[in-house]
Amino acid sequence: MIKLTIASCLIAFASGGGIYFVFRLLKKDAIHLISGLFWICVFMAIAFFSVFPHFLDTMASLVMMKNRLFFLVVAAVLVLFGMQLAQTIELSRLEKKINKAIQEHAALEFRSTEVDTKMEELKEEINKLN
Repeated sequence: MIKLTIASCLIAFASGGGIYFVFRLLKKDAIHLISGLFWICVFMAIAFFSVFPHFLDTMASLVMMKNRLFFLVVAAVLVLFGMQLAQTIELSRLEKKINKAIQEHAALEFRSTEVDTKMEELKEEINKLN
């Protein structure tokens, strides 16, 4: 059963604008593909549930919640926890890559210093022989 009101139409239209904005960001390569797909799904869900709110009631009753607003808040919190976990994992991965790059740079710099000192020693020996 479609329940079209002015508010639901405005919400669906705003969601369409959000989808358009995300597509533009994806085209400009301003966000990652996975993040873009996530936001497109969020905007599509907002548009869908604004036009078909009885599906939201059905989903809330399936998980034994009587209030669809409470269901939305719980679902949003769970999604945000998932996003935070994914960001934490990505941040840890990047920190490991940075630490590895720093260690490699320090090792190369140390080797470079060793080579420079060895070159100076060889130059001094050559100068002594001349």
